[in-house]
Amino acid sequence: MRFDFHYGSIMGPFMSVLGMGPRFSHIDVDDSEVRVQLGWGGRWLVNGAGSRLVQISIDPVGRGRVIGFPVRLRELTVSAEHPTELAAALAQP
Repeated sequence: MRFDFHYGSIMGPFMSVLGMGPRFSHIDVDDSEVRVQLGWGGRWLVNGAGSRLVQISIDPVGRGRVIGFPVRLRELTVSAEHPTELAAALAQP
């Protein structure tokens, strides 16, 4: 299932100019993984706005990449356009 990031009125245009706007950014959730296209180790905040945040705890620690470098990931916070639906998808066994 794919979810869009939520962008604020200032961050939306700024992130788009940097190539991290809605056209190139998303959150994918399936039965075995969460994949986020956008990013910054250990705890990540991946957002386009300071609202509609969903915190995802990862246990066991997961793997990620930042600018091509491997990092360990134990917590991820994302700003989702539809945070309630994203949280529900993550809660499914």
